Amino acid sequence: MSIIGSVKKPEDTMNERETMEAFVDGAKKAASAAKELAKACDSPEWENVVTTLNALRDGGRQLANMRSMSRLETLMAANMKTAPFLPN
Repeated sequence: MSIIGSVKKPEDTMNERETMEAFVDGAKKAASAAKELAKACDSPEWENVVTTLNALRDGGRQLANMRSMSRLETLMAANMKTAPFLPN
């Protein structure tokens, strides 16, 4: 059984990359639908929604392309926040 309009079946699992791709694709579709509504309704509020959804999509794409920190980098960053370097 699959969800209508879905590529994946509910019992399938997605990795992080696939999840972010689905998010970015969904934001793109939502922005497109909002743009159509803006034309149909002749309402400037929908243009604000389009701008916001495009920013959300761009942020999701940027997040998907970011490199995660290694365990050592994470520990070093946490150590710097809890015990900042004190000069002598």
